[in-house]
Amino acid sequence: MFVCPVCYEEYEEYPYQEICLCGIQFGYEDHAGGDSAKRKVLYGKFRDFYVANNEQRLTKDQISDVIKSVK
Repeated sequence: MFVCPVCYEEYEEYPYQEICLCGIQFGYEDHAGGDSAKRKVLYGKFRDFYVANNEQRLTKDQISDVIKSVK
């Protein structure tokens, strides 16, 4: 089982290339250059933004801003 670290949606397995309810496309926006520590930071920032946005689906611009902030 895989649980989205942003919105806690449950999947039977890692949903590669699928877009979650929170707006994150797994295997793309969470790639983090293959760096697992960086990926954890990304998920944390995505989660913070998601909660601050009243748990509304993140827009592509919001996702892009988070990704840029971690680079």
